[in-house]
Amino acid sequence: MAERLAYYQRREAARKEPEKYLSLIVDGMDQAKTYLPHFVGDKSKDLTTADQMKVHVSGVISHGHGLRTTYIQLSFLFVGHTHEDIDQMFSRVADKLRHQEAHTPEQLINMMPECSRLRGLYNIRDWLKPSIPTIQGQSQPGQFRFRLSKEDPDVVDMFYRKGQGQPWNKLKNGMFKRSESGKPDRPKGVPKIIPVSFENRNINAQKLLDEQLPKWLPYLDSDQEQFVWKNYLGQMIKSGKSATALAAYSKVGTGWVLTKLPQYVEQNCDDEESAVPGDVRALLEKEQENPEVTDT
Repeated sequence: MAERLAYYQRREAARKEPEKYLSLIVDGMDQAKTYLPHFVGDKSKDLTTADQMKVHVSGVISHGHGLRTTYIQLSFLFVGHTHEDIDQMFSRVADKLRHQEAHTPEQLINMMPECSRLRGLYNIRDWLKPSIPTIQGQSQPGQFRFRLSKEDPDVVDMFYRKGQGQPWNKLKNGMFKRSESGKPDRPKGVPKIIPVSFENRNINAQKLLDEQLPKWLPYLDSDQEQFVWKNYLGQMIKSGKSATALAAYSKVGTGWVLTKLPQYVEQNCDDEESAVPGDVRALLEKEQENPEVTDT
């Protein structure tokens, strides 16, 4: 309950002061619901997931849009959390899929509130690795806070704790290694893009084109949908012909924005949490009630 309460507090703060705070919640949708092409009714029984293409949908809800921040807090909700706003968003998409077909990737995208395709990813881990000191035990805490040091604006302090309500612990030497001059050795340049790996996604584009697409044809609505799939799978197959082609395919839609963010305006780092609305707090308290059962 404490972690959920903390999320609601930060979400409310971002809603009330969107220029000052930015609150994000990120999760993945149940992949069993988004295989393509997606059919409903009797048609859905004629094809198994082995005949379809696996599609992964990740969701992000952004509360507020403040970018000039003095600190970032990263929190993990424990496994099994339910009924957050992002779960409700996925539920609405799943409800659409129960009644509406999505024959192509574009049709699935149009069912989402706001959606875009993602191909390659920036390799943030390897970009940061040379600049980060050896850290152990980082998988245990559930919350992290990264803050520009009040004593030295070049230093990024890292704090951690197991869960809400516990005291923050500070990493002794800060987030980054120090150079011979004593200054933090921050990562430079732009991370490399990780090439798309269809194998890791269990996608065999050639097999989908040669063996599965013919099974879909009786259920597709038009020749245009067939053309869309041939073009879509053809791009995947072409990207696998060479490293250059794969790099070009993976780069589509990417853009490094870190250097474009505005500089923060120095202000006091306030640890006070915004109050949770009364109706939400009442629901949370009711959830935690331990009813008493008696006999007569």
